[in-house]
Amino acid sequence: VIGMADSGLDYDSCFFLHIGEAVPLCVADWARNATGPCAPNQRSASGSVRPTWSDTHRKIKSYRLVAGVEGAQEGDQYPGHGTAVAGSMLGSVEGGGAATEAEVEAAEYNGMAPGAKLVVDDVSLGSSGVGGLPIDLNARLWPYSYDRGARVYVNGFADTGGLTSPA
Repeated sequence: VIGMADSGLDYDSCFFLHIGEAVPLCVADWARNATGPCAPNQRSASGSVRPTWSDTHRKIKSYRLVAGVEGAQEGDQYPGHGTAVAGSMLGSVEGGGAATEAEVEAAEYNGMAPGAKLVVDDVSLGSSGVGGLPIDLNARLWPYSYDRGARVYVNGFADTGGLTSPA
């Protein structure tokens, strides 16, 4: 299991998609709670209840979205950076039977650890870049992924001038 803080993830990409399995969504509000726990019973766009974490999704254990931050949106809203980082680490095309020619070709681009799973900390502010980071990463960012099995964590975000405290 790998944890990642970045601009989000296009979980409908063939490298992360799990047909018939909801992506587990955790909405954290660091402005109101120091550890950023999940609000229960998040709903998908269709209105169905989504779990906050999963051991059955083939790639994503949890997708934690920063709430209470203006501009926060689920998905990779900032030109695909989080998707590229995650894909390089652990992306893998779903098998599940007879693969199409396109799936076979795409599998050539699987990540370095295609059997790994991911805990996503989406710290993007949409097209404005990254800005949903808590000040204390040790106490408020990394423990969530660690508690879900991650022993490797990637800070995939880049700062363009707002993060001044050492992590």
